[in-house]
Order: sequence, then structure tokens, then C-alpha cells
Amino acid sequence: MCGEGNCCGQSQSGIRRIQPDAVDILRQKIKESRAELLGRGNLRASILSADNVTAIEFLSLDKDDMRSIIICQKFGKFGALDIHIRKLEINYPKLEMIVDIKFDPFDGGIFKFEATLSIKCDDIAKPLGCEVDLQFGKTDSQIQPFINWDCIRRCAPQCLYCGSDYQCWLACAGICIIQCL
Repeated sequence: MCGEGNCCGQSQSGIRRIQPDAVDILRQKIKESRAELLGRGNLRASILSADNVTAIEFLSLDKDDMRSIIICQKFGKFGALDIHIRKLEINYPKLEMIVDIKFDPFDGGIFKFEATLSIKCDDIAKPLGCEVDLQFGKTDSQIQPFINWDCIRRCAPQCLYCGSDYQCWLACAGICIIQCL
């Protein structure tokens, strides 16, 4: 998102200032392409910022709809990153989670992808022992090299502290994924 809207600025302490017009650009793109998000009462909005990506995340407050939708920009095109937890099962100390991830550009851009992330742990206190599987076969082979899939695999177990809190998982996954795009 750097450039358009003059949104980037980072201090030596790591604090980033997001220019108000950058947030306005994101809000306008949401109104144009995903206006239904603004009217849903079961969503909570927050700003995400990682490296060179600034985004607005809409996080579901409904346990039956374990979903997060993140509006961001990739390769100059705005789009929606949809993260949906299909399964979150914890029988302490074991954990199994399956997450569907999809990015669709608003204006017909070529950068779109779809993947399924699975995490299985025999002991959530030992994240290095977790199995992390990422299936991205539905993503066009020309797009696959532009996504840091290994980054997503490495980042996912860092969210284990979330336990059974699906909102925590969604927020953590959102940060992981936008950092790896």
C-alpha cells in the first residue's frame, strides 16, 4: 500500500504512522466492492499494518461464522483476503485446525489465490512438533511464486497461544498472511 495515499512512515522505534488518507482509500474500496461488510453488525473492524502492507480487517464476532475478511492491496490492486476457520478442535494438549484462505482482487487483477492450511499438534506447548500442511493447488501456477508459502508455514504455529479463541486465531492468521504476501 506504500505510495498511493502516502500511507507509509516508520520511526526508528518501529512505530508506523498510517496517514488518514490511506485509511480513506481502503474505506472507499470497501464501499465500492464489499459494501455489505460495513452493514453487518457481527463484524469488528481494525487496522493491520505489516512491512509494506496496510489493511482493514473485519473480524466476525459470531462463533458460528469463524471468518475474517481483510481488505488490502497487492500488486497495485485492492482485494479481499477471506480467512475462514473450518475446524478448530482442542482436546488439550492436542489441537487440530483447518483454515481456508482466499484472496480475490476487486478490479479483475491477476493476483488471486486460494489455499487450505492445516495444523495438527500433539502438544500445543511444543509448537516445533506441530504438523503444518499448506495446500495451494487451486492457485494459478504463475501466481504461486509471488506468495511466500514457507513464511505462512513458519508463522502459523506462532498462533498456538490463541488456544480455543477463534478471534485470536483469525487476527493472528491475518497478520501472518499479510506479512507473507
